[in-house]
Amino acid sequence: MTDDTETTTAPPAPPREDRDQLLTRIVTLFNLNSEAEVGITLTVSGVVVSGTLVSGARYFDAANETWSKGDLAAIWSLEVEHYRQLADGTDRADLSTEIARTGYIHLLDAVVHEGGRQLGVAAWRGRLTEVSGWSLGALRAGPPDSE
Repeated sequence: MTDDTETTTAPPAPPREDRDQLLTRIVTLFNLNSEAEVGITLTVSGVVVSGTLVSGARYFDAANETWSKGDLAAIWSLEVEHYRQLADGTDRADLSTEIARTGYIHLLDAVVHEGGRQLGVAAWRGRLTEVSGWSLGALRAGPPDSE
């Protein structure tokens, strides 16, 4: 009797149609490079959010200063460690797998613009499935520079 079973790996997950694929690729590349940053402006559930796009690791490091002091410190430290491993490659899969599992975008020095009001947020995290539009570059106060 012969064993006809084969060891196969599952194919990569198909792209999720509920999120912008280009933005997802950009966020994934930033997650894999913890030093990268760029200004970005998003439309999320009808609200404009603008700030500096950073990796999940940098987001968690920045937010760690606030969260590490409360009752959730132990849980928060596990999340920080997960993103540090992702950034340094110890928890890294191939790019298509990383893209498939990227579900959140992370901003530092974010400003939420709603109804003429602006709310500053040191560290902001949002679901990629909720982003309906985006552009590179953070919003600035005043008219655009003319050159």
